[in-house]
Amino acid sequence: MKGEERFINGYIYLIKIIEPKSSFYGCRYIGKHIGNNKYYISGGNIVKSIIKKYGKNSIERSVIVENINNEILLNHLEIHYIRLYNTFRKYNLMGLNLTLGGEGTIEGYRSFGKNHYFAVSIVQFS
Repeated sequence: MKGEERFINGYIYLIKIIEPKSSFYGCRYIGKHIGNNKYYISGGNIVKSIIKKYGKNSIERSVIVENINNEILLNHLEIHYIRLYNTFRKYNLMGLNLTLGGEGTIEGYRSFGKNHYFAVSIVQFS
């Protein structure tokens, strides 16, 4: 269904890591969600691992834009806000997004999992 217009109820949200013990303290993540569940936390692997280790109180979550009724627009807004907040990890170590957003991936950042993050880190520091 990529490229087709689909009417939905979506929103863009920002997550900030507020747990001082985490090595990701102060880092941010931009995400999107389709549906009415305003308590949805994140689809991001790094964010999920932080929540698993430190609990839900380790993050601060806020909705940036809501009531998006078009999936194509939602994807474009996610890309826009990842750029605006500079949360793509390849360009900013304080960012937690592993892709540029939308439905696409970049430069082989297609596989996710524990090894994915470390592969990105090796690229960052070498």
